[in-house]
Amino acid sequence: MVPCIVRGMDEFEEFDGSGDLADALVLDTRELASLAADDLLDVAGEQKGLARLLATNQLVIAARYAGLHRDPAGARGQHTEQVRQVQLAGEGSALVSEYAPLALGHALGTTADSATALMAHALELRDRLPALWARVTAGEVEAWRARQVAAVTLPESPEVVALVDEDLATTTRAIHTPTATDAVTAAVAQLDAEEAARREAVRADRRGVHLDRERLTGLPERWTDLHGRLDTPDAEALDATLDRLADVLERNAMVGAPHDPDLAMTHRHWRARALGLLADPHLAAEVLDSAATGEQVETRRGTAVLYVHVRVQDDQLAPAVDLERYGTTTLDLARAWLGERSKLQVRPVLHPDRADAVDVHDPPEWMRELVILRDRTCVFPGCRTSARRSDLDHIEPYVPPDDGGPPGQTRPENLAALCRRHHRWKTHGGWTYRRAGEGYTWDPPARAA
Repeated sequence: MVPCIVRGMDEFEEFDGSGDLADALVLDTRELASLAADDLLDVAGEQKGLARLLATNQLVIAARYAGLHRDPAGARGQHTEQVRQVQLAGEGSALVSEYAPLALGHALGTTADSATALMAHALELRDRLPALWARVTAGEVEAWRARQVAAVTLPESPEVVALVDEDLATTTRAIHTPTATDAVTAAVAQLDAEEAARREAVRADRRGVHLDRERLTGLPERWTDLHGRLDTPDAEALDATLDRLADVLERNAMVGAPHDPDLAMTHRHWRARALGLLADPHLAAEVLDSAATGEQVETRRGTAVLYVHVRVQDDQLAPAVDLERYGTTTLDLARAWLGERSKLQVRPVLHPDRADAVDVHDPPEWMRELVILRDRTCVFPGCRTSARRSDLDHIEPYVPPDDGGPPGQTRPENLAALCRRHHRWKTHGGWTYRRAGEGYTWDPPARAA
């Protein structure tokens, strides 16, 4: 016989795995198969109620179990060594044996971390949010909602938490993390204006916009993630502008080229293109103005350098090409990207076997481009820094001709891309390397005897 808490902490009902409670908990799949749709919804509602009750019971059990473990010897008196008392919840909450969450987690079949969080939330609610705790044990507020509040208030002072509890005791708002955060913000502002301003400044300092830089460290990526944190009014204004730009771009595509493959794009795709268009604010303004006049605006942008490594199969262009920094993509996507530019600049193909040498330290532009396109990344093992952001190093150290250096030291075969960090390692740290076929072989500094 197992005591099953029905409500609160004092009402128990003996449960031996049979009877009405067992019938409610264990569903007969054969019986379910015979139920009509409305009956299934009724069963789903009953199960929701049971799940809600069981979650509340777990919180109550966790709080009660913690109360039984305030004695360092443990409730069962089995410990033979001193056990530390820890404060799992916020300031002013009860101390508990450090091992109590371990036993609770074992009983629940969950991790110690999960059990610790459950017990911390239970104690936070019981000891520091008593009004909300009463609503939880009365069945008015679901356990998961109350736990979200507890997670927010854990680091706060007793004075702040008392105001939050007072606010949530009678609120008609949905109780969850945003509600708790708002209540904490209001409480801090009421109690300590300087602290409220400090917290607001910390949150404001997190603003910024950044690209996913993986593609700039050698990993091929044809699309780039953009992350930003803005003031909410600015974000809402940007969102509205993207919608307006996307609508105009989509309409222009339908009018200008009804059979254009761009018509397969969805609104979110057009929003992404609109965000890219904001890189040229004057052009973006012209596009927005055209919404009123109905005029077509040329949206192809200025010159961009795109290095395309074509593949030839049977004297014809292969359907895939290699784009420096972006990896392998289809020929159609490369054409689309080039078509978005108002000006194309075609440069002569660099022959990878060209071996001309010069008798100066710095390589000419053609040689620099050849080495960058050949190596693609820093050639130190495991480094993925783009060759275009790296130094060009003389594998055999350069000696000026005036100091007796031989001719032809600066040539593609004697140059390699090294990021600044590994360039310094090679120059000052004793590392050496040499070309080995299509790659490089590195040797660490000689060990001292």
